[in-house]
Amino acid sequence: MNCAKYLKDRVQKIQNRGIRMIYGVGSRRVSVTNLRNKLGWYTLESRRDQHCFKLVKHCLNKTSPEYLHLFSQVRNRYTTRNSTAGLLNVPFMKSANGQKAFSYSGAKLFNNLSM
Repeated sequence: MNCAKYLKDRVQKIQNRGIRMIYGVGSRRVSVTNLRNKLGWYTLESRRDQHCFKLVKHCLNKTSPEYLHLFSQVRNRYTTRNSTAGLLNVPFMKSANGQKAFSYSGAKLFNNLSM
């Protein structure tokens, strides 16, 4: 989440290289996606999202440390036609660095995955 994109891509390339080594495929022409699915692995981006989602759920259930209880504001507790019940308030962040914060990115990811 807070890492630069080029670093995320580097780590993903290392995982892809490892998958090719496991299957003994030296060619880059072979799709790593099919090999990754055979192993039952996820991309590192989806794993990061899963871990962030779990951490937000722990924060909401108050099973995480107290300093992480950032997500106490739920939008609507009542079901209406325009209901967004159960979604979190996403704090306003002006800068790109502010949008990398866990309070922003975690709430945004939780709202996207909860729908």
